[in-house]
Amino acid sequence: MLNKSKVVRPVIVIVDAVSSGALLTEEMAPDFDLVHVESDASVHALSHPRFHKHLFKTLYRWEDRQEKTLLHEIARHSPLAIIPGNESAVMLADKLAWHIEPDGNNPDTTSLRRDKYLMNEAVGRAGLKVTPQTFSHDPEVLKKWFRQLGKPKVVVKPLDSAGSDDVYICTNEKQIETAVLAITGKQNSMHNHNHNALIQQFIDGTEYVVNTVSLNGIHKVTDVWRVSKRLTDGRNLYDYDDLCNPVDAEVHQCIAYTLRVLDATGIVKGAGHTELILTSEGPVLLEVAARASGAANPKAIRHATGSDQLELMKYAYTCPETFHQVVALYHLELPLRCVHAIASKAEPFSHAALLAFLEKLPGFVSVIMKAADGGLLRPTTDVSSCPAAFFLTGQTDQEIALTYFQYRQWEAEHL
Repeated sequence: MLNKSKVVRPVIVIVDAVSSGALLTEEMAPDFDLVHVESDASVHALSHPRFHKHLFKTLYRWEDRQEKTLLHEIARHSPLAIIPGNESAVMLADKLAWHIEPDGNNPDTTSLRRDKYLMNEAVGRAGLKVTPQTFSHDPEVLKKWFRQLGKPKVVVKPLDSAGSDDVYICTNEKQIETAVLAITGKQNSMHNHNHNALIQQFIDGTEYVVNTVSLNGIHKVTDVWRVSKRLTDGRNLYDYDDLCNPVDAEVHQCIAYTLRVLDATGIVKGAGHTELILTSEGPVLLEVAARASGAANPKAIRHATGSDQLELMKYAYTCPETFHQVVALYHLELPLRCVHAIASKAEPFSHAALLAFLEKLPGFVSVIMKAADGGLLRPTTDVSSCPAAFFLTGQTDQEIALTYFQYRQWEAEHL
């Protein structure tokens, strides 16, 4: 009998492959051996409802006191790429990737891609419009800044968190003080301690999200979304996002601004997720992140455009020739809406019940369950408490809108 030698596949390291990182895992697993690195014990990857432990051949947990040993162990796999699976992974992924081969996003500038104050300062130095801002741990300092600003509305939030974690819209000094006290002294959603709170002038306009993938400083735009929110008790809840036609004038403005933001913050390789407000004077940055979109959904987005951010990430990290063959700007083939579920009741969450209803809706494409099946829901107040996101398509925007309202009626009774 002939012995068949085992096929050796290239290794991809994913840091914090939870949440949207689970989709990155699914994208890479068919073609590569996967190694997981948990950036901190507080990530709780093994108990996370969106983590595919069975798809990884080796698991590590990062500890600074074992840095030398862990760097050696990870390098021993000769990884083809080291990729952040989530926002919490960006800092460590930059460090690990640079240690293996210094050709990606420089860890010396990681703070420009994580710290909201520093990223806005960098973008302003690049000559782009940004919002006035400052930060402090002292509510009195931020209240004084608010008085001097002389504007009716500000936003107070952590410096380096993600999603809509502890983001407060404030119109008076009492609200600012309450927000600062709620933010400082606690651990944020990225497992870091909030020493300060950031305050920025509120930006009036329409929010857009621009998703990109870069390689050697060459940027490709994979999808742009127009965001709709609900303001509830000083908190903005994501309602739905509509996929934009990239040839529209306002979308073109957002794309041109974003490409300069990527350069200003040092994103030269991998995913970019840029949130901005289109004002009457042009785009203004909210924040930029060096990781895939939290609303990534390959089935839905490929249905509407033919490709998506995760597919281009795979090309950028593993097949540069294919990446460079891809067009720089996606083409919209079908309208698409991402609907964010909003829970208002503290009840057990049934994946089956939600899916059974969604599958009856015309134009339903796919859903991502964000809360555990059977787990107790809590009223949605931010991204982390959103139980699910799903995608609708149709022949016209009006068709999608009618289906959306049908869902919200069902949701009011069942979630």
